[in-house]
Amino acid sequence: MPDTLSPIVRCRFYPLSSYLQQKVPLMFTKTYATGKILATLFIFSLPLAQVMAQQAVIDSLLIVLEEMNTDTGKVNILLDISWEYHNSKPKETINYAQRALDLAESAGFGRGKASSLNMIGIGLEVQGELDDAKTYFEYALELAREQGNKKMQRGCLNNIGLVYERQGSFNLAMEYYNQALGMTDAKKDPGMSSILLNNIGLIQGSLKQYDKALEYLERSLAIERRRGDKLGIAMAMNNIGELYMDKKEFEKAEMYFHESIKLSEEIEDRMGLGIALCSLGEVKMEQGDLELAAKFFPQAYEIAREVGDKESLSHTLNCLGKVAGKQKNYFKAIRYCREGLTIAKDVGARDLVKDIYGTLSETYAGRGDYIRAYEYQKAFKELNDSLYSEDKSRRVIELSTLYDMNQKDAENRLLKEEQAKNESMLQRRTIISWSIVLVLLLVSIIAFILYSSNQQKHAYSRQLEQEVSTRTEELRESNEKLKRSNKELERFAYIASHDLKEPLRNIVSFTRLIDRRLPDNTSGEIREYLDYVIKSTHQMHLLVEDVLEFSRIENLEIKKTAVDLNEIVRSVSGILGNSLQERKVQLHIAHDLPVVAANASHLFLIFKNLIENGIKYNRNPQPHIQVSWKNAGEVNQFIVEDNGIGIDPEFHDRIFGMFKRLHNREEYQGSGLGLSICKKIISNYGGRIWVESAEEQGSRFIFTLPVVPVTVESDVIFEV
Repeated sequence: MPDTLSPIVRCRFYPLSSYLQQKVPLMFTKTYATGKILATLFIFSLPLAQVMAQQAVIDSLLIVLEEMNTDTGKVNILLDISWEYHNSKPKETINYAQRALDLAESAGFGRGKASSLNMIGIGLEVQGELDDAKTYFEYALELAREQGNKKMQRGCLNNIGLVYERQGSFNLAMEYYNQALGMTDAKKDPGMSSILLNNIGLIQGSLKQYDKALEYLERSLAIERRRGDKLGIAMAMNNIGELYMDKKEFEKAEMYFHESIKLSEEIEDRMGLGIALCSLGEVKMEQGDLELAAKFFPQAYEIAREVGDKESLSHTLNCLGKVAGKQKNYFKAIRYCREGLTIAKDVGARDLVKDIYGTLSETYAGRGDYIRAYEYQKAFKELNDSLYSEDKSRRVIELSTLYDMNQKDAENRLLKEEQAKNESMLQRRTIISWSIVLVLLLVSIIAFILYSSNQQKHAYSRQLEQEVSTRTEELRESNEKLKRSNKELERFAYIASHDLKEPLRNIVSFTRLIDRRLPDNTSGEIREYLDYVIKSTHQMHLLVEDVLEFSRIENLEIKKTAVDLNEIVRSVSGILGNSLQERKVQLHIAHDLPVVAANASHLFLIFKNLIENGIKYNRNPQPHIQVSWKNAGEVNQFIVEDNGIGIDPEFHDRIFGMFKRLHNREEYQGSGLGLSICKKIISNYGGRIWVESAEEQGSRFIFTLPVVPVTVESDVIFEV
């Protein structure tokens, strides 16, 4: 199940007002005569009161608000009402928090202002306005630091980490979570500690670091057990169950889901019960027990509809459609999926929309309606392509996060060793100081004490020298291993790309054989399918080539020689000669391009990609491209200008990312790696690249290279 649809619970932070902790339970008991006391308001993103209905809680808070005489008390009650709405009506959350903020500012209530900003951020985060939410959390964090409010600081750090996690920046999210965890005393604030352990564990699970993820989630579960918080226990068990389901360990996952269901029923937690029932149904569906799965999903559907959780409702309808389709009840499967598709589009859950397209395609194919099956499969592929670059970027970020985490572990080990050395040194210095005091008091033994101290210093110096020598040798061996590893990775990328290209060539060859052997009266639709296969295979071949080139650049050691850029650009012009002639492109090259210290193949790639883009993205009947340069002090500035389709300023930064495309592959071919390769090379030389452009007004790509003295003869690699 995709991470975006996984019913795991990530925890937000909201500090409960001391007034509500003391007053609201008594008020509930008196007003509703239930005989039960609401002891706390949970800080998890689930329904707040497990005994009272949400509207009853809000009505009671509104009564308290009317009777409140102080501005600070009103701010706290407004914030509690705002929190009550955050899962069901985030707009109301923002409205009430804004009222609290206005009142706190007029009353000079600093802590209330910080809490109000934090709550507005929560409302925006639930609505999906992540950048705005982060701005409010950061402002609240700044105020909390000025006020010395440690609890609010931890909460804001957690909420900022949650935003970064939703944006796919796992390394930044981990940084904020760990910063908050380092400020948290598990004994004094076990709830906050549990939240952070839970959120860190979920990131580890997203990165497939299952052992570490289980370690954090089980620590969170242990804290909730000690607190006796059944809601927290149920949530932690559900998250651990999801982790085991992702690992395909279905028996363990089923055990945790059953426990979560049992606890949710005890405390009447309807949302938690619905999530666990849906997860258990998916386990049964994976195990092939469709009859039992068909019993769990309807229960989860009714609960999701009851609590108004639209995303869970859409996900459950998709699961019901899958089960019905596997049971060959195609009419019911289509009805479920269409209802789920409407809801998914309404809430903007694109991954869920894509999955439902896939289910509908399989259902219509099973029914024998291949035309509709093809339409939904085509819709599935188009949406999947639009998410392709985002998914690739997320994987790169995941790999970067894993590397950063391993680096930090190594740094922590070195810091501990350094700390141990410092403590040893401090201890020895203390001994020496006491020895000096004793020498002053006991003149008769001065010589003995000095001699003893001197001997200890020499011994310690020899020990330190030995340790430094040992550490130096270990670092040298580590560097050698790292160099070998980089070479092996580069060789692996080359072999992998070679092995990928061979089957791609076979696919193209045999597809063309099939096309030639088809009878003349074959429908155009079949030939369209074959043409689509060939185009997709060519695109895959291009992608493999560019990924290999990018990996080479990442690991290539720069060996600089004197490179005449006039020769380089002429070589590029020769290689692109056919394309220039076909499009009748006028290529103007400055005759005074400088000689620079660089790697000729690197500069060839830069100019080839930029000139090739000027040809490719150009609909002008008389296309022209101009290459020029100028000296700007410490750097040389190079310009490649065209009269092509131009680029909207909104996308100027985006185009230099890996796999970032502004057009579909049918309109313009390419892998989306050309400009990212240029940026990587130029960055390695200490330069930078940017674009000046507007739609339908052409583009000016500008990049800089530091001016470095040239001390060797020119070395041009490329000849036409």
